[in-house]
Amino acid sequence: MIIANEKSSTLASVKRALAKSNERGAALATAILMMGLLSAIAMTVLAVVRTETRISGSDLKRTQTFYATAAGIEKMTNDFSALYQETSRPTDAQVAAIKDLYPSELVTEGFTFDQTAVPDNSTLAAMRTTQGITAPALPLVTMPGDSAFSGLIATVKPFTLTSTAIYTRDGTQVTLTRNMNNYLIPLFQFGMFSDEDIELHPGAIFTFNGRVHANGNVYVAGLVKFLDKVTSAHEILYDTMRNGEARGSTSIVSMAVGPTAINIPFTKGSMIGGPNIASQTLSGQPNHFPGSPDGYLNEPPPTGSTTWSWETNSKRSAVAGTENQFGGQLLTRRTGASPLRLPMELGG
Repeated sequence: MIIANEKSSTLASVKRALAKSNERGAALATAILMMGLLSAIAMTVLAVVRTETRISGSDLKRTQTFYATAAGIEKMTNDFSALYQETSRPTDAQVAAIKDLYPSELVTEGFTFDQTAVPDNSTLAAMRTTQGITAPALPLVTMPGDSAFSGLIATVKPFTLTSTAIYTRDGTQVTLTRNMNNYLIPLFQFGMFSDEDIELHPGAIFTFNGRVHANGNVYVAGLVKFLDKVTSAHEILYDTMRNGEARGSTSIVSMAVGPTAINIPFTKGSMIGGPNIASQTLSGQPNHFPGSPDGYLNEPPPTGSTTWSWETNSKRSAVAGTENQFGGQLLTRRTGASPLRLPMELGG
């Protein structure tokens, strides 16, 4: 019996030892498995972070390149417009030269430019075919409704401007294209046209049924009614005459607006006083008119005020019995009008 008990005790000890050994192996295997899972998760997270970083960096480069391209196309547009301030009929070579006038400041930032400025000959040919004319005659079109000169007949020559900016460090590139139309408007569609100021102060009732345009300012007082569109490349003045005198108390100025000829009283100009702003002393500034009466912009007041302003109210739709809402029939520099230069003035 004693021998059996000893054998039994020894067997139990061996089983316990084996059980402990098995448990130690399971713990090791579990630890290794957990470490593997944690490593896999860490690698996955790292891969996602690296991918997101690359995507974010790539998006930043594309955005930077887009704005570089936008700068290129805007400069081409400005240079294109400036060219037509020198000549009314530039050569194709003069237009093409615009491509080399890209923003040089961006070159130092790592961008290169590939630009073109060319006549849109396919569109031009289609327009000629539609109108049954041949080269070199230009098609006739009606100026679009969103133009200060809408409704006038003009010849048109279309162009295409293309700007591609390339980020040299990684090859990212963006291309933008802009279609441009050059319009030539015959002068004699205007009833009244002046390269400088226009001043109206008739002694009797004066109703004018024709387009009016001034490359300078327009002063108006007296008994005046306009039946057609009035545009000023600068300002229109109501309360002060060109010689600095205040308008007469008997002045009644109005416009007939829209197809139903709504009568709109004109009682406020685009400036209070005259067109010259004394603080603007440099030639070429918008309101630098030495020798003209001083004044200040009739512009939006500080936030929260409801005082009348030229830029918002003058373009609102005409309403019978409401003053100074001309629905786009009376425009100045700040509401969309621009100069019209005669060909004989250009190129010196």
